[in-house]
Amino acid sequence: MPTLEQALVLGEMTVELQRYPKRPARTAHLTVKAMAITLEVSRNHPEPHALAPVTDIPPVARGR
Repeated sequence: MPTLEQALVLGEMTVELQRYPKRPARTAHLTVKAMAITLEVSRNHPEPHALAPVTDIPPVARGR
């Protein structure tokens, strides 16, 4: 099963964050990736047989 670390990089950007009273100014490096996920029907759903799993490809942003 592929992991998010193996997912395709869609873009990267660097953002300068302002200083706040309790935090210094800093730079955030963001990476946007995407991979297919499947959401299964909850076992607690009253009628799980009436629904089907949903597959989608949401983008994911990660900062470091």
